[in-house]
Amino acid sequence: MARIKYYYDTETCKYERIKTSTGDIVLNTLGILSLTLALAVGLLITYSTYFESPKELMLKNEVEELEYYYEKLQVEMIQLNERLSNMEYRDDNIYRVVLGAEPIDYTIREAGVGGSERYKSILDKNIIHEDILISLLQSVDRLKRKVYIESKSQDEVVELARNKELLYASIPAIQPVSNKELIRIASGFGRRIHPIYKVKKCIRELISQLQPVHQSIQQPME
Repeated sequence: MARIKYYYDTETCKYERIKTSTGDIVLNTLGILSLTLALAVGLLITYSTYFESPKELMLKNEVEELEYYYEKLQVEMIQLNERLSNMEYRDDNIYRVVLGAEPIDYTIREAGVGGSERYKSILDKNIIHEDILISLLQSVDRLKRKVYIESKSQDEVVELARNKELLYASIPAIQPVSNKELIRIASGFGRRIHPIYKVKKCIRELISQLQPVHQSIQQPME
């Protein structure tokens, strides 16, 4: 039950009962509702500013996880590029030099893989972090192209090595005449056996006798 309130009337010198009108009740109610609504809005703004909702926390954790894996992939991409660069260096400066082949031009190894149209499907989706995704895809495509070029180069090096092996196999590596004691690889100075008369002649005499025969062979027949 509501408490009855009184006030002291100085004119009548009596306590008079306070009478509350309907308008006052409505105004008081509206005031209380306005104050309550203002407090609720203030608490909501404060909570949304300084506190995160469960959904926001989940999205934040997902973003941090994606950033972690992105940085990890970036490190792995750098390591793979370094290893591939070492392979390219050995290919150009060791294998091809030994096999007598020209190194692959730098512009061919570092050629691009296409323009923005290659990633148009991703750009059309308006992904929030599309720049990070496209950067990673470009690095992967560049690495794939370099691996492809190096693979073709290795095939060429293998083919060059096989041809060199056949060449080396066809080069004589043994003495053309029997010389078991390995005393000498050329005949000494002195007289020689004439190829026709089978008698010992001096080298100068052999040359003088063979010159007319050589000249007669070179003269055209009439």
